[in-house]
Amino acid sequence: MFQKLIKISNKKLLIPLYHAISDDPPEHLKNLYPLRSIRQFKNDLAFILKFFEPISVKDLVYSIKNNQPFTENRVLFTFDDGLREVKDFIAPILKEKGIPAIFFINSAFVNNKDLFYRYKASLIVERLKNEDTRELARVAEILNINSPLFKPVKDAVLQVNYLHKDVLDEIACLLNIDFNDFLQKNTPYLSTGELSLLMKDGFYIGAHGVGHPEFFNISFEEQYRQVKESITWVQENLNPDFNFFAFPFTDFNVSKQFLESIYADQEMKLNLTFGCAGLKDEFLSSHIQRVPFEKTGCSAKTILYQEYVRYLLKKLIRKNYIKR
Repeated sequence: MFQKLIKISNKKLLIPLYHAISDDPPEHLKNLYPLRSIRQFKNDLAFILKFFEPISVKDLVYSIKNNQPFTENRVLFTFDDGLREVKDFIAPILKEKGIPAIFFINSAFVNNKDLFYRYKASLIVERLKNEDTRELARVAEILNINSPLFKPVKDAVLQVNYLHKDVLDEIACLLNIDFNDFLQKNTPYLSTGELSLLMKDGFYIGAHGVGHPEFFNISFEEQYRQVKESITWVQENLNPDFNFFAFPFTDFNVSKQFLESIYADQEMKLNLTFGCAGLKDEFLSSHIQRVPFEKTGCSAKTILYQEYVRYLLKKLIRKNYIKR
């Protein structure tokens, strides 16, 4: 049945998106989304590889560049944020099975120089679970909400966006959370040396922005800086064969003009860019939408059945293309 869905949709290229896998989700991730366990991830691989053959990064770039349609089902795995779980769990599993992948990194966080603001929010929520009403009330006041109860305070912390991320540092100061100490002790991110070793093992590294902002919240100029600086970092520090960029969070509201402008930049020399809107069609063949596998705790089978059925239904009403 699933093979028929692929055939009818003619969506033969699948690009899964993950961040990390772990049997014991770390505090900076556990309050954001359901992480796949190692067993769940291996089950995902088993199901996906029944229907899709891994494609090398080189072959994918060649096919897209030369506008060659995929005659067979192909898959390329991608992982965002450059987390240590890549080295600890993900890469060894993929290497053992001979599965290629691209790991996307934020240049501001490599070598544990800084911490993504959403990860700060998760650490704060973890601390708040053990705080009394007085502390919750003080945090609620900073967030400008009326309720000192845990749930509304937690929800407000998790809703803080990139433009207002400094409020998280203010809350951390109140709660005596030292993010620099956390970075030194836990090293949640990969180092430059570890990224180089991944490349020696045949994996590819792409850019994911400098500080992981929501692109729909920042100006055209800041969008451009985030793309160019992060790609330049990868080029200067890792010297990859190809240049890739995956939009952090989503590429929602990224304009056609913007995509055309970054591809026209001869210094960036972009080969492919990636969104995460699921199975969708784009005006630009080199901009590819990925399928997230962490939004729910559902199996790969359920996620992919839903994606393909949704795509076919949208195609019927001509909603399968992303308008830019």
